Amino acid sequence: MKITLIAPPWIFKEEVEFVSQNLGLGYLASYLETRGHDVAIIDALIEGLDISFLLHTKYADILRWGLADEEIVRRIPPDSDIIGITAPFTDSRFIVNPLSKAIKKTFSKTTLIMGGVYPSTLPEEALRLSAADVVVLGEGERSLCELIEGKDWDKIKGIAFWQNGEIVKTGIGRAVKDIENEIPMPSYDLRPMQKYVGWSPRGDREDRTLSVVSSRGCPFKCRFCSIYNVYGHKWRAFSAKRIIREIKIAIERFGVNHIEFEDDNLTLEKDRAMEIFEGIKNLNGRNGEKIIWSAPNGVMINSLDRELIFKMKDSGAELIYLPVESGDEKILELMNKCHYKAHLQKTLEVVSCCREANLKVSAFIIVGYPGEDKESFGKTLDFCKKLVDAGASAVTPLVATPYPNTDLYRECEKNGWLVHSDMENVLVYQRYSRFLPEFVHINTPWCSKEEAFERHQLMMRMFPTKHNVRKNK
Repeated sequence: MKITLIAPPWIFKEEVEFVSQNLGLGYLASYLETRGHDVAIIDALIEGLDISFLLHTKYADILRWGLADEEIVRRIPPDSDIIGITAPFTDSRFIVNPLSKAIKKTFSKTTLIMGGVYPSTLPEEALRLSAADVVVLGEGERSLCELIEGKDWDKIKGIAFWQNGEIVKTGIGRAVKDIENEIPMPSYDLRPMQKYVGWSPRGDREDRTLSVVSSRGCPFKCRFCSIYNVYGHKWRAFSAKRIIREIKIAIERFGVNHIEFEDDNLTLEKDRAMEIFEGIKNLNGRNGEKIIWSAPNGVMINSLDRELIFKMKDSGAELIYLPVESGDEKILELMNKCHYKAHLQKTLEVVSCCREANLKVSAFIIVGYPGEDKESFGKTLDFCKKLVDAGASAVTPLVATPYPNTDLYRECEKNGWLVHSDMENVLVYQRYSRFLPEFVHINTPWCSKEEAFERHQLMMRMFPTKHNVRKNK
């Protein structure tokens, strides 16, 4: 069958801040091709980087960057049997819902499928507000393949669709357990890689960057995190040899010299991580330069020890982010952070070791989390001072965000702490590199939305800061 996969336009407050390499579509494309299907990918952002127009939403105006809906529809091959749209963020709703309706006007008889974070966390809303015939919940490879091959929808796990005027959800999808052997490398031929590598998903335009996912799933259950809605709690990893082979191909074909690891648990299994880093160390760029890498989504603090930290530095690690989250043990417990009792002491030990290894490190800190009063915030400030004294290069302050279908969201909704009750009309992030007051979406008895913003700004003034979206040398 002929499948067309669409990466939609994106929204930014002002200029385009980064470009996604659409790894999810790359994996889907390769998976479908190995099963004999003909696949095409349309990246509406990268093909329309110079095109923008004002998008009006209930609470804010925003710039929509990328091809117009009409142009996207025009580029869809007319003989497509299936059309798929990825919606990688909650805010994608403001793009993919109208886009899906535009597609359906021309392709009324073609099955339209939507996948990604948005429909995985809000399947009912996605079906209600879009023209998608069916949405995929969680990992897409198996569910999408079964949809394409004509299996009865009510027998496919991990999808939602309309039936007799009601939404039917078929439960949790079947995640691929043996990703090493069942999931091929993401397609390099169907994605515009030469354009991608020049502008990374973290805004790096100085290097030639490859996005890599070395594992899927997270065994931990932080109350603010939504990643499990897509990849589940079962951690599954590609082998070190597979990852190094993927990187080597990108070096040879696209002149890559920098790797951004996108997964949250790169170092969960020490032996595998050591093998990956040793493999990177032994690679060279086209011109003989050393390959460098970063972990912008953070690495698990409890997984790090002296040997691993020094190996990371030796293999070309530029910068790592540590998910510290808070300097108050009480808040860490409320967040359901694993090893919360030993978390702060372990963090100081890791930062000190990073300084010894001359490895730059920044610490993610979440302010305004329910339960964080002035005393608690003071403890966080004190701890951040200790981090900087111990050798942290920077602090990365964030404000607690109630992402859909998380424990944090449900808690805020139940207690009336959401700034807006109609969250389907709310832009979660309008600007990634600079935080604005309208990005605060919770208002708790311990910390008002105004106080949350002030706490964020105070940390920006008090400490050297680095946001993981913009690279600043």
